Amino acid sequence: MSRRIYTDEKHVRKNEYAKAYYRTHREKGLKYAHKYYDENRETILEKQRKAWHDNPEVGRAQGAAWRAKLRQDVLTAYGNACGCCGETHAEFLAMDHVNGNGNRHRKSIKREGGTKFYLWLRQNNYPIGYRILCHNCNVSLGMYGYCPHKQEV
Repeated sequence: MSRRIYTDEKHVRKNEYAKAYYRTHREKGLKYAHKYYDENRETILEKQRKAWHDNPEVGRAQGAAWRAKLRQDVLTAYGNACGCCGETHAEFLAMDHVNGNGNRHRKSIKREGGTKFYLWLRQNNYPIGYRILCHNCNVSLGMYGYCPHKQEV
């Protein structure tokens, strides 16, 4: 479903007013939305279940798009390139704990890798102590303790 874009002055002015109102009354709107959800939770969840049951491929596609955007947001926040060799293809990039305590850290925050870890990074405002490495550099550091790109020739 695409949004209709109005260009005439009346609609533009109305749209600007709505945006300004939302910015100044955001907390009030959120409070109303939470109250509405609490009062209508079962109805909302039933509609969501029905929509998923009627058209599961749409739900899967939306979920995949959300996960891809989350991953891209995390990669962008940490520089979009391998910190060792400079690789920039997103398909080859992974998050790395700088101090090498990734497994212990994920257990301490009760998160698996992947999407849940990316979500944790975003919720914690992309904390320091993490970097992007390509899979080759990441595996080499994990297995051998050094990266061949950093070895002297």
